[in-house]
Amino acid sequence: MSKIDVSVIVPAYNRANYINKCIDSVLRQKNVTAEIIIVDDGSTDSTPDICNEYAGMHSNIHVLHQINSGMASARNAALDIAAGDYITFLDSDDRLTEDSLIRMITAIKEYDVDAVMGEYDVVSDQGSIIGQGEIPGEFRSVVISEKEFWELNKNKQCNYLFTVVWGKLYKKEIWKDLQFGEGLRFAEDEYIMPSLIERCGKIYLLGEKVYEMTASSGSLTRSSFDNNKLTSPDSKLKTCRYLMQKSLFDCAVEKWGIAVGEVILMTRLVRDNDSKKTIKSLYDETIALGRKLLKYMDFHKKFKYLAYRIGYPFYRMILFAKSR
Repeated sequence: MSKIDVSVIVPAYNRANYINKCIDSVLRQKNVTAEIIIVDDGSTDSTPDICNEYAGMHSNIHVLHQINSGMASARNAALDIAAGDYITFLDSDDRLTEDSLIRMITAIKEYDVDAVMGEYDVVSDQGSIIGQGEIPGEFRSVVISEKEFWELNKNKQCNYLFTVVWGKLYKKEIWKDLQFGEGLRFAEDEYIMPSLIERCGKIYLLGEKVYEMTASSGSLTRSSFDNNKLTSPDSKLKTCRYLMQKSLFDCAVEKWGIAVGEVILMTRLVRDNDSKKTIKSLYDETIALGRKLLKYMDFHKKFKYLAYRIGYPFYRMILFAKSR
C-alpha cells in the first residue's frame, strides 16, 4: 500500500460469529484508503483462522496474535504499528456504517479539527435497531472545545457517546506517546479520555450515524458483573479529579455522582475478599472527593452525599455479612 488515510484498529477475542461483518463493513468503505489492524487477543474459537483468511485475501489487513491480555493491550499493539494519517477504533462485534470513514475524514479536514465524533445505533444480534446514541440537537454539526466536551459528557441522555473511543476519528499525532493502561480489561476508554481530550484543541460533532454497536450477549462491556468492572467507578473518579484540576466543578460533580451509583451497585455483586477491599477503598475515595465538591453541589446532591456517607457503611456491612 502507498499512502494510508486511516488505520482501523480492531481488537478481537472469541468473535467468530461477528468478525466477518465487522471486517466487511470496513472493506466496503469507499473513496478512502484504509488499513485494518486486527489484534487477536488469544482467542480460543475460530476467530484467528477467520482473520488470517481475510489477511491472505486483502493486503490492507494486518493480523497480530497475542496471548490474552485485554482490549487495552490489544489496542496498544495496533497503535504501535498504525501507519494511517488518522486513527479510528472498531470493536470486533460492531460495524462501520456506509461511507462513515470518508464522511469523518472530510469533516476533520474541512473544519480543521483534531477529532470528529459521530452518532451510533445499537443493534440486536438479529440486526434491528434497539437504541441510539445521538448528539443533542443544538450541538449537531458544530465545533466544540475541551470544556464544551465535558459539559456534554455530563448529559445523561448522551453520556455514553462521550465516554468511548469508538465512533470517532482522530488525527494520528493525537496518539503520539499516548496509550491505554496496560492490564486494564474494562473502562479502558474512560481512563484514557482525559488525556485524549486534553490533546484535542477542537472537536467536530458530526450529526450523522457512523457506527453500529451490536448488543451481543458475550461482550465484556455489555455482559454481567465480574471483578474487572471495579475499574469502572475508579476511572470515573480519576476523571473527576482531572475535572476538578480544570475547575470544571459542575462536570466533576456529575462524574462523582455516577461513580457513587456504581459503587453502590457493585457492592451488591462482589464476593471475594480482594474485591470487598477494593470497594471499601473506592467508597473512601468518593467520600474524600465528595467533601471537596460539596460547595459545588445543589441541595439534592448534598443530601445524596450525606446519606451516602452515613448509610453506605451499614449497607456494605449487611451485604458482606450475608455473603459469608
